[in-house]
Amino acid sequence: MRDLVLSGTACLCLLAAAGLVGCASTDRDEATDADIAHVPYEGTEGADGALEGTLARQGGCTTIETAAGDIWVPVFPDDGVRWRGDELDLSTIAASHLSVRAGDIVQVAGGEGDPPDDAVIPEGCEAHSNVWLVTPH
Repeated sequence: MRDLVLSGTACLCLLAAAGLVGCASTDRDEATDADIAHVPYEGTEGADGALEGTLARQGGCTTIETAAGDIWVPVFPDDGVRWRGDELDLSTIAASHLSVRAGDIVQVAGGEGDPPDDAVIPEGCEAHSNVWLVTPH
């Protein structure tokens, strides 16, 4: 297992574990925000909680499933978080270049809440009621 720690105004910690679950196949170099809930953030205010679980991309939605089996939709800052093939590129919200894969154990800072009116929530995410607003850097 490799441990990855990122710094910034808000800490975003990712613990990568082995394993890959079903991912939509795309060209490796093609970046897409399809399947990612995101919202434009203003400023750097945010909650200081942490959500840990297994990253997944299936059914048209990026999710995090906790050890208790709860499925959360992470709403990322609209700073360029993109899927690049089977990797989620978080380099625009992290202090260093970082990408994770579906099946990795991740921990994201932020808090539970309703997405703002200007949030982009993929259709595949509408079946999930738990929303985690990821704290921007």
